[in-house]
Amino acid sequence: MNYNIHLKTRIQNMKWVIILILFISTQFLCSAQQVLNAELLKVGDKAPAISVDKWLKGRPIQTFRKDKIYVIEFGFTTCAPCIAGIPHLSALANKYKERVTVISVFVKDPPSMVEKLMNKIGNRMEYSVAIDDSQGTMDSTWVLAAGQNGYPAVFVIGEDGRILSIGSGVKSLDSYIENLINSEGDKPTKGGSITEKEVLHRIILNQNEGNYSIALKTIDSLISAHPNDRKYNIMKFENLLNMDEDLAYKYGWEMLHKFDWQLNEVGLYKASGFATDVPKYEKPDYDLAIAMNEKAIETCPIDLIVAHSYRTIAVIHYLRGNAPKGKDMMLKAINSLPSELEDKKEQWHKEIQLYPNTILGKGKG
Repeated sequence: MNYNIHLKTRIQNMKWVIILILFISTQFLCSAQQVLNAELLKVGDKAPAISVDKWLKGRPIQTFRKDKIYVIEFGFTTCAPCIAGIPHLSALANKYKERVTVISVFVKDPPSMVEKLMNKIGNRMEYSVAIDDSQGTMDSTWVLAAGQNGYPAVFVIGEDGRILSIGSGVKSLDSYIENLINSEGDKPTKGGSITEKEVLHRIILNQNEGNYSIALKTIDSLISAHPNDRKYNIMKFENLLNMDEDLAYKYGWEMLHKFDWQLNEVGLYKASGFATDVPKYEKPDYDLAIAMNEKAIETCPIDLIVAHSYRTIAVIHYLRGNAPKGKDMMLKAINSLPSELEDKKEQWHKEIQLYPNTILGKGKG
């Protein structure tokens, strides 16, 4: 009887110990989260120091000058959106060269991969380029410190050395910098007109609501103002797909032959996605999708984009019922992958075994 009482007392004491431990742990976690939140790098903070391993292009930059605005982009060689942003950064650097310094910092890459990229397309990068050190100092003190989990990560630093903006893309930087230089913030840039970012937002809203005709008119106005900007032409093609497939494919062929697609291959690769979205489109133009990816393969210096383009062509051949051709393209895709992506290679080898039993001959059109 005494033993049972003693055991009951011990159990009760253990319950209180567990409750106390849980309470302390909860308080510790809350405090830790508060500390993390308090230390998160944010707009208005003083910009961290620039500490890179090596400058590959441009004048080395050690400190921020008070008469300059700085755009610092973080990316890596196998990041498709990062590569797609190169023309936009070059245009930005040239347009505002008196006031703005553009810097691209490659992170997560061994120096050899960055130097290989620079040998291929470095002449098109008309701004300063650097490599992060082996400890990842720039990545950790800028990107990770700001809670960013995607690339490219873009920081804008003002003339007082403080962070003005933290974002994830470069396409809207032009209008932002123009507004910044004109000291108008988010106000219209000229004559009461709205900013490019606001126009794009309206297009997306109309598309989400199914108002593709209204969206098309807005896209056409952008093309009229920027006839050589390929991203608006791709936007029109994708919008037309939701209105009239035949008209979209006709425009797609015109668009494909109209432009030089160097450094815009990512847009072509993404635009060709209609061919593999089997449930959505009734009569996909597989020849157009193949031509888009062949153009990307022909002009793109980035192995990862080439590999994905070959893979898209492979899927199209499987959908058409041509397993031998599909397998041949899949092997080209695998052989084009960067050597360090072993997991991806293994996954794609499995797809060669899987596709004949899952998608073979199931295409439309």
